[in-house]
Amino acid sequence: DLVEPFKAGVATVFIVHGNINCLLQDPDAEGPSYIPLRKFFETVFADRMLLISYNIATGAWTPSPEMERIFRKAAGIEEEKIVSSDPIAAAKASLAAKRGIPREPEACLPLIDKALRTIPGTAVIIETAHALAPASGTGIGVPVTDRVNIERLCIWGRSQTIRKNGGIVLLFTDQVAKISQELRLANSEIRKVFIPKPSKAERKAYIALATASAKKDLDALANATQGMGLRQISDLFSVAKTSGKALDLDLVRVTKARLLNDEYGDVMERFSASQLIQSEPDASSFPSGGIRSTFEARGYTAWDPTS
Repeated sequence: DLVEPFKAGVATVFIVHGNINCLLQDPDAEGPSYIPLRKFFETVFADRMLLISYNIATGAWTPSPEMERIFRKAAGIEEEKIVSSDPIAAAKASLAAKRGIPREPEACLPLIDKALRTIPGTAVIIETAHALAPASGTGIGVPVTDRVNIERLCIWGRSQTIRKNGGIVLLFTDQVAKISQELRLANSEIRKVFIPKPSKAERKAYIALATASAKKDLDALANATQGMGLRQISDLFSVAKTSGKALDLDLVRVTKARLLNDEYGDVMERFSASQLIQSEPDASSFPSGGIRSTFEARGYTAWDPTS
């Protein structure tokens, strides 16, 4: 969803959503080793001349002083020797050169725009992109800053200059519905990349690295952690270590319920056995009032039978 459209030159901006707090295998590690998704992309983009990360709360930053120098130069705020016969002009130029990179999106995004258009292969990672271009940022009464941010991202998505320059922009969000609809439309030319939860095999491989459990126990733990990300499974091991308990199915069930409730909150519903076998109107045969067993509703919802 990302590599092929980018290499084909048909997409520059990607909305990366879903399990964005996941752990992935480190491509540079000799043995099995896991790193956060953002660190994974930083590793992938390490050979590029410039990598810029941006968060609306903390502003822009680069992984190295050399990249920061390149960014500042492209943005026109590089600190250089000021040679001028006019002391006032020299002072103003020196003050401008020593300014930090602005944090506010209306000031920082234009600087990132310059880098994307002038530095070949510039990569940009924007965290919590829904705070920059929220789904509510459409229609009448939209704050000017949101409107400008959305339009700028749309321009990046359609920019032939940035594509020819080899630039790439990743917009991270946990839920794509939080992002402005304008960025999700096909004519924005912005692609969506979904990061799924790990499969049973992936969970089992990760658990095997952190425990000496027998094969049958690995299977049971892999089944019990269905619906969890590797970072959450890592939290399970931390809880077990802190409490001095062995990581068994009972601890997984209790901790899993808390972790998933923290992540999903009100959207999770729990049913007792008696509730699952009770009858309820199926609504599909209205107004005749058909009846079905409650458990049959699982065909329309996502259930975790291991919890």
